[in-house]
Amino acid sequence: MEPRDVSLIEMFVEELGNVVRALVDTDVAVRPVGTAVKPHWVIRLDMNGGATGSVTLALPEAETLELARRIMGFDSAPPPEAVADTVQELAAQACGGVNQRIVGKRLAVGDSARANGVVPITDGQHFGIAVGADLLIVCGLWDQAVASDARPAAPAPAPPPAGRTKGPGENLELILDIELPLTVRFGCTEMTLQALTRLGPGSVIDLDRSPDDPVEMLVNGTMVARGEVVVVGGNYGVRITEVVSPADRIRSFAQ
Repeated sequence: MEPRDVSLIEMFVEELGNVVRALVDTDVAVRPVGTAVKPHWVIRLDMNGGATGSVTLALPEAETLELARRIMGFDSAPPPEAVADTVQELAAQACGGVNQRIVGKRLAVGDSARANGVVPITDGQHFGIAVGADLLIVCGLWDQAVASDARPAAPAPAPPPAGRTKGPGENLELILDIELPLTVRFGCTEMTLQALTRLGPGSVIDLDRSPDDPVEMLVNGTMVARGEVVVVGGNYGVRITEVVSPADRIRSFAQ
């Protein structure tokens, strides 16, 4: 493996450690290890924009389950689908950190995290992510023909030639104009069917919240921010006061 490939992988693992540190709010250390991982959760990362190929990330079952439990604040083990969402969110956040450090290239999650996924037969690199003093997660990474130079000073790549299929990151601009429904939720309550049939003009519904409480902003049913109601040019608006943390977003995926 060429040194430039090693630097990209090490950069990703470093950012993965930073994401874990932010979510669990404890000391996290990352170091190469000689112990091979027993793959369970497997996810592919694609590189494009001046580099082509992919990197496969594999994580063990029990340690990843415990990490997901700590991130989501569960007292017991979270369900497998919640662990898969956690792995995917961690990988996506780490890719974002890598993309802020390199120029002209993008590393992005290529597919969903899979349980009992298949890893390449070739030798990979293994790193230990120590979370506090009692949890060590050994992860494995395999590069698959990644032709890149991930140095920060790398120039921006030329536009892709006509007729070449674009990678996932290059296609990102195609979906940036897609409109998503944004819902502002003042509150919610539960009512019996009998109470619903009695509603009419003048009925008052108690939402069980103070007028000073922040309203919630949801995209596709997932809360992304909180804010306060304001009036802008005679229309209602919302001033954002808080953006939901990645840990809270992961918890919402598990619900």
